[in-house]
Amino acid sequence: MTRWRQTANARRFRHRGMILPIVMVGLLVVALIGAAMAHTVLLQRRWARHWEQEQQAAWLADSALQRAQTRLASEGDYTGETWNVSVDQLQTGFSGVAIIRVEPGDGAKRIVIEVTYPVHPVHRILQRREKNVKPT
Repeated sequence: MTRWRQTANARRFRHRGMILPIVMVGLLVVALIGAAMAHTVLLQRRWARHWEQEQQAAWLADSALQRAQTRLASEGDYTGETWNVSVDQLQTGFSGVAIIRVEPGDGAKRIVIEVTYPVHPVHRILQRREKNVKPT
């Protein structure tokens, strides 16, 4: 009987030694899943910020086009301007710049809009609009 107990204890001891590597592999798997989820959340946040900035740039370009049409209707000799839109006006945390050009054409004038939002040397969106306008 004693011999059987020693053998059973030896087997139990070997199995007990396997618990630590199994737990370590489990923790590694959980850590990898957590890192992958954090990376996914970070990418989604960047994409959402980029999409938001694209939308703001598009709205700013549309506003600049309306501004140019209004100025051209009231001032016949309007040739364009650089419209700096401040952080306070946009209420987004960033400023934007719209370059408005009015080019003469055959019987009509062409409005060209180039918007940069936000004003940042690297992370910025460029929106462009063009429209032909007949003089009234």
